[in-house]
Amino acid sequence: MATLLAVQAASLSHPTPRFLRTPQPKMSIHLKARMHTRIHRLIEGEGIVLLPGCYDALSAAIVQKTGFSAGFISGYALSASLLGKPDFGFLTPPEMAETARSVCAAAPLLSIIADADTGGGNALNVQRTVKDLIAAGAAGCFIEDQAWPKKCGHMRGKQVIPADEHAAKIASARDAIGNSDFFLVARTDARATSAKYGIAEAISRANLYMEAGADACFVEAPRNDEELKEIGRRTKGLRVCNMLEGGVTPLHTPKSLKPWVSM
Repeated sequence: MATLLAVQAASLSHPTPRFLRTPQPKMSIHLKARMHTRIHRLIEGEGIVLLPGCYDALSAAIVQKTGFSAGFISGYALSASLLGKPDFGFLTPPEMAETARSVCAAAPLLSIIADADTGGGNALNVQRTVKDLIAAGAAGCFIEDQAWPKKCGHMRGKQVIPADEHAAKIASARDAIGNSDFFLVARTDARATSAKYGIAEAISRANLYMEAGADACFVEAPRNDEELKEIGRRTKGLRVCNMLEGGVTPLHTPKSLKPWVSM
């Protein structure tokens, strides 16, 4: 499990998320005002940040000892390790926040991104979820637009809520963050809703969520390299890409993903 994050090229989170970056010559004042977090600084320094997945204090300590600068608490892995259950919505926000607290304490040199699933409910629930993760010491979180009960992003049968409803949740999360050192990723699972129109809908949603206040967007489960390239060309700002063994997205290294980001 691994995830990528980035600011100058671009990246695509889950078991192993990654962030990438794209130059923003017309970046709004609102976005500039948000670019002060630990994660932003890592992206500016490394270009692409690889976040190995972890699920408890020991796995996080191993990630830190291995030399990584950041990590990701996978909801998929935590549901399995803590509950012995699949990623079908059994895990609750307080359980993720408590795990984040122990993970951050065990690996204080890591910037930890937590999987907040759907945020725990509506826009008000999202605010509590975000504040709990901030208090736990997390450096950021992902919030997705699936309908409840949610599923792992690489499973079948997913549904999404209306785009405007999730945009309101992202805006609410941004309000809860305030001036805190916390990086907000908006994830969309719309690709899975239609083989013909899903990727276009997902890209449209990703850009809407960026406008609503996200620091990065995450189009979950693209099916092939062409879709990965299209996401790189048509989405705005920072991107997250999830590399999951056995998932539907082709596996790539950060280096191989970098050229696919629109310059």
